[in-house]
Amino acid sequence: MEMSCILRRVGDPVFAPGRRRITVKNGRGRKPATPLGRKAWSGVEKIVSGGQTGADRAGLDAALELGISLGGWCPRGRRAEDGPIDSKYPLRETGADDCRVRTELNVRDSDGTLIFTVGEPTGGTALTMAQAVTWGKPYLVIDLGGKSPDYSTVRAWLVNDAIRVLNIAGPRESEAPGIYDLVKNFLNRLLPPLLPGASPL
Repeated sequence: MEMSCILRRVGDPVFAPGRRRITVKNGRGRKPATPLGRKAWSGVEKIVSGGQTGADRAGLDAALELGISLGGWCPRGRRAEDGPIDSKYPLRETGADDCRVRTELNVRDSDGTLIFTVGEPTGGTALTMAQAVTWGKPYLVIDLGGKSPDYSTVRAWLVNDAIRVLNIAGPRESEAPGIYDLVKNFLNRLLPPLLPGASPL
């Protein structure tokens, strides 16, 4: 089953969230030309998130399991809804209690953001989309609510936009019970062909 996604690209003057939905049928994608002074894209090198329960934490744990770099910004005191974020996640504190600060910094400092939802984005998930637009950063929204994942859609986006540092965002576990397992399983199947040193798609 094809999965409907929202795609935002830098330089798209007519984009508004929710208005433009695309489905990528060819998962191989076209690799972009390498700008002068930049090394050629070799795969997803790092996953970042804010460390909250749910989608954020799933992204960090997937990075640990896949053996790639991880990081990101988190609120002062490493706050999350289940207590202080474990030190095994090398996150930087923003110096602010407001979670919106770390949301913006993780969007700003990544090459693109993969946003997971179960239904319509709300709260911090919707804020992540707005920050991606503000910073002119690519993002892709994946609704895991009962649809069969189309990994080729996401792989094409990652390749075409040369995403090295990938920000993972989505609801916390209390807002969408089960989202942690859904996101981690998705990433563990999605990313192996796109890691540095993997065979080309």
